[in-house]
Amino acid sequence: MNYFGRIRLGNLRNYFSLYRIMGLFIGYKSYCMYHHNSTEQIISYRTIKEDGSENTLVEDSGLLGDKFRPTFLVLSGLGQTLYGAITRSSPPGYQNEIIKLPDGGQITLQSIIHPNGENKGVVIVVPGITGDGYDNYVVNTVQKSIENGYSTYIINHRGLCNTPLLTPLTYHGGSSFDTKAALEHIKNKHPSQPIYGVGYSLGSNILGNYIGEQGDKCILSGAVLVCCPFRTDVASHKVENEHFGLISKWLAWSCKKVIQKHEEMYPLFIQEHGLELSSLLKDIRTLKDFDDKVTAKQFGYKCVMDYYKQCSLVPKMKNMKVKTLFISALDDPFFGPDVIPHSEFETNENLYLIATSGGGHVGFYDSVLSNDQWHNKPAMRFFNYLHAADRFLI
Repeated sequence: MNYFGRIRLGNLRNYFSLYRIMGLFIGYKSYCMYHHNSTEQIISYRTIKEDGSENTLVEDSGLLGDKFRPTFLVLSGLGQTLYGAITRSSPPGYQNEIIKLPDGGQITLQSIIHPNGENKGVVIVVPGITGDGYDNYVVNTVQKSIENGYSTYIINHRGLCNTPLLTPLTYHGGSSFDTKAALEHIKNKHPSQPIYGVGYSLGSNILGNYIGEQGDKCILSGAVLVCCPFRTDVASHKVENEHFGLISKWLAWSCKKVIQKHEEMYPLFIQEHGLELSSLLKDIRTLKDFDDKVTAKQFGYKCVMDYYKQCSLVPKMKNMKVKTLFISALDDPFFGPDVIPHSEFETNENLYLIATSGGGHVGFYDSVLSNDQWHNKPAMRFFNYLHAADRFLI
């Protein structure tokens, strides 16, 4: 009896020892991932010294606040991305305004006017591929903007935010013409205030295209572009091939749902573009397929690769005259690190780059106890600094 008892006791000790070892290993790996994700971070900027001379390109994370440390419960880039996709926040009470566009189309602006907004400025937000003012990342940016004293406007894409299509055109990664029209409308309403812009994913590419195309005529006084694809053709390759192509399939499904809400416009899509959407959409399975058969054709591109190359931001970055902060995650499952054009940040003094090891695609969650996203901290610091003193040639 004692013999078997000793065996059982010995086995229990072995089990506890094994669990200790496993616990220590998991803890060590978590610490390594946590430490890795919090320390490998690129901050690029240029400053002007008091004597007017220019400092060389430096790396420093202190200026824009603490480094990003992902919550230990969601460490991976894919996990951060999925967590962001399912996270919801209560949206503030927006004022909706439909504005007409030069070609006869229309979009909805969602806004909150800060009672002291005349003293600080306006922050506009351009959402991601099918996003609007009710997505958590948009709500979070709006809330942080209001807390920092800014009025906010969300520039929604055509056909979104329950806004009917009036023309057989939707939007794409380079459709900066709608953003331009919206910004001119907002500037007319706030002529004496600085306007800052935040763009997310596809919206960051659209906003970046606008800044690059406008050059010195850009209405914005500063911008933050989060998880930008930069090289749309390179980004597309990753989206199509990583994670068994599931991201591409999910994005294609989302894009199809947007256009299917406007079935009454299908005859005009046939008339204007020769697109038989009712049958065409049934066969589309991937984002690249959607862009090839729908996006490229309705906007007159030769093919999907012609669309991707012409809408890529990199060729336009040299003409970006507005102080712009890019925030990207190296573990972004959509785009990854290869899309980031580091040389453009070294040659254009108007550009900042923060590239964190972790954060995923529009994730940047450093706690599961809050829906707040870390990237809004440097974004607001950036805008506040630009508002207080124009000391940087970024």
